[in-house]
Amino acid sequence: MRFLFSLLLIVSPFLIHGLILANRIDWAMYWLAGLICIWGLVYLAGQGWHSFTGYLVIGAGMALLLLPAWQGQQLFKFLPLALYLSLATLFFTTLLPGRVPLITRLASLMRQGQMPVAVIRYTRRVTQLWVLFFFCMGVATLWLALYGSFGQWSLFVNVISYALMAAMFLLEFLCRRRVLGNLVDYSFNEFLRGLLRLDYARLFKS
Repeated sequence: MRFLFSLLLIVSPFLIHGLILANRIDWAMYWLAGLICIWGLVYLAGQGWHSFTGYLVIGAGMALLLLPAWQGQQLFKFLPLALYLSLATLFFTTLLPGRVPLITRLASLMRQGQMPVAVIRYTRRVTQLWVLFFFCMGVATLWLALYGSFGQWSLFVNVISYALMAAMFLLEFLCRRRVLGNLVDYSFNEFLRGLLRLDYARLFKS
């Protein structure tokens, strides 16, 4: 089920963008609502059927389906903004005094607790960089939602944003190898495989 959901996540941005270009915004909205509901079901299957978060996600998907068309389309347009700002806030709060930066936590799990001082300093800077990245993505999304066409907004949200995120991952990895040198003893592919295997429940409980 998780594999099929991962495939849906990969295909969905392109499908949603195609539906918007075909002027079937309602279908795009219904697809996204269904995807959110499936996400909630996958979460419940993994965490247990007593999980409040899973039911909350399913409720959000159902709410998007039940809203009147014009209200649903407006909410649909501002959902990416809410996502980017939430991610920026999540990363930022881990930079507060007494907290461990999120990228530092991630590196600690992947390194199984072996964290040289240089890695700790570097991962804090990378956490700050992700805060800035998600904030800028939110600003761009808001501007396009207010002043751009639905097609322009969709192109940025469903295509360009993923390309920018992929570029961010690659450039950060290249920078990491340059800054940390021999401390980076793994390839980019090994890094990506490590991210896929990571227990994210442990990451956010750290």
